[in-house]
Amino acid sequence: MQDLIPRLAIADRRALEGRFLHVRGERHTDEIHLGSGNIFMAPDDRYLCIVPGSSPSVPQAGYLILSRL
Repeated sequence: MQDLIPRLAIADRRALEGRFLHVRGERHTDEIHLGSGNIFMAPDDRYLCIVPGSSPSVPQAGYLILSRL
C-alpha cells in the first residue's frame, strides 16, 4: 500500500494515518477506512454512501481489495 499511494494522481493531497487514507479535496477531506472501504467526510464525519447502479445493461465497477503480502 505504501508503495502504491505515491504513484496515485492524488499523491500530493493524501496522507496515510493508521487504518485511514485521508484525501484533501476542494470542499472537504475524505477519510477512507482501508479495512472496510467506508468513506467519511471531515470535519463532521458524514458517511458517504456509494451504491451500485440498478441498470443491468451498464457494467458495474469492481472492488478494491487490499492485502498484505
